Amino acid sequence: MDYDFDDPIKRQTIQDRLMSRSVMINGCRLWQEGLSSKGYGMMNLPGSQGKKHMRADVLMLYYTKGQMIPGLQHKCKNKLCILPNHMQFE
Repeated sequence: MDYDFDDPIKRQTIQDRLMSRSVMINGCRLWQEGLSSKGYGMMNLPGSQGKKHMRADVLMLYYTKGQMIPGLQHKCKNKLCILPNHMQFE
């Protein structure tokens, strides 16, 4: 992957984008932008080799907990939710 996830400026920009593109509804923070074919929120990250498409919930977990785990399940059963405490691992 050619995106520097630990660059402090990029980190803040991604966190800002995650928050500004989601809203709190019924206890979940719901993604309001692009979706994957499976119904998960997707975010584009610019990189030196073009855009990288990543799940918004996976990115939120990384920036809040320091973990990037693609096999997430949602305790709330809402694929659009990006709240880290609503996620569990397979």
